[in-house]
Amino acid sequence: MRGIIEARRRLGHGVIVLAAVAALAQAKPSEPFLTLYLLRAKSIAASDLERFVWPCATWGAFALALPVGLLADAAGSRVVILCGMLCRQATRTLLLFAQSVPAMAGMQLTYAASAAADTVLFAYVFALTPKPGPAAFARAAGVVRAAYHAGNVAASLVGEWWVEGSGLDASAAGGGAEAALRPLFLASWATATAALLLAAAALPPPLRPPPLSVASLLLPRRGQAGGRGSGGSDGSDGSGGSGGGGSGGGGGGGFGGGAGGGGG
Repeated sequence: MRGIIEARRRLGHGVIVLAAVAALAQAKPSEPFLTLYLLRAKSIAASDLERFVWPCATWGAFALALPVGLLADAAGSRVVILCGMLCRQATRTLLLFAQSVPAMAGMQLTYAASAAADTVLFAYVFALTPKPGPAAFARAAGVVRAAYHAGNVAASLVGEWWVEGSGLDASAAGGGAEAALRPLFLASWATATAALLLAAAALPPPLRPPPLSVASLLLPRRGQAGGRGSGGSDGSDGSGGSGGGGSGGGGGGGFGGGAGGGGG
């Protein structure tokens, strides 16, 4: 009985941390204005966005979906989660300080990598759920997923409020758009940094080994059937664990851009 109580306590702590990390990572008040920011503040042509920038998010997420799962199996889920947070840092840095079309294409690739790593974040809930616990897993996964989307929606509303109330012309080319929108991208950088620090400091170790990723299940197995790999950084038998389904381009919406990218 004491073991069950302790496992549930650890599950509750782990879910709170994962939910907070997910909410902070997705708290991007700049995201609704990504296209406008690139068009006006960065002077990227709409045709360049369509041809070179947005496709990097779509194809990058597709290309990284299975490799992210393999990395989670080899190095551990927590390593991949932290790598995803570092990719978010790279995305924000490029948005704030880079200017060229290749740099913005690279920004979408780092966004795609962070989106692919999100699958590991969601799968890690399974490793924090005591056995047997399908109902507990469903509730915990729902809480983390809800926090992920709630952070995104709340921050987007804050961004809309800022632009509406600032009195600045966000649609003006050059300095006007920069003055109106840059604070939102700085805020997104701050929340991404908070998510990284929280994940690095407080992400709990697993209660049990995560399941193998889809990528590992598709590969020919060496050694005993069904055996896990050697221990990874999760502190479990071949820690791993995501399912390999990265998300594609997110909410790049805004004005005049067309096909959505993400990472605002």
